[in-house]
Amino acid sequence: MNLPIDIEKSLKTKRLVYNGSFGQMLWVYFSSYAGCVGTIAFFFVVLSQTFYKSHPLPVSIFLTLLTSFVIINAYFINKLYIDKSTDKNFNLLLVKQELESSYNNIQINDTSSNILIAKTKASFWAFDRTFIILFDKENIAINLSVFGRGEMKYCLIAISNYYKCKKILNNLKRK
Repeated sequence: MNLPIDIEKSLKTKRLVYNGSFGQMLWVYFSSYAGCVGTIAFFFVVLSQTFYKSHPLPVSIFLTLLTSFVIINAYFINKLYIDKSTDKNFNLLLVKQELESSYNNIQINDTSSNILIAKTKASFWAFDRTFIILFDKENIAINLSVFGRGEMKYCLIAISNYYKCKKILNNLKRK
């Protein structure tokens, strides 16, 4: 579901903020966090049915660590990595070059003067990736979302995505 992004609010909160009806917003947040909750629930049910009675401490520790990991990843799902920018047009060109050199099959869409959306298509081993790059007079912000089947965000690698965004912007600083 493609909802418009509120660029001003997103840059202020350092998170992607979408505009849409209540039902659309509910779907965006459900699709972002359902995988996180589903992962925890799956492991909780499987482990509690089979191992909890014989080994309660290791199972409890594992579930606590898994839950912590999932909660931390849920925090990073719509997080923007923001950096100061001096020249928006130059940075736009550099971002395009950086993404094209890092990802072979990327499709870059210039939707407006303040937003750039770049997507890679899924292959057998890789998920869909969507880079959302926001620009204003003094900032550049980037978010990477990975989508599984049915346009649901894959939340278990959100920390890794955040650091990929950070790496892209650090590479731009060097140029």
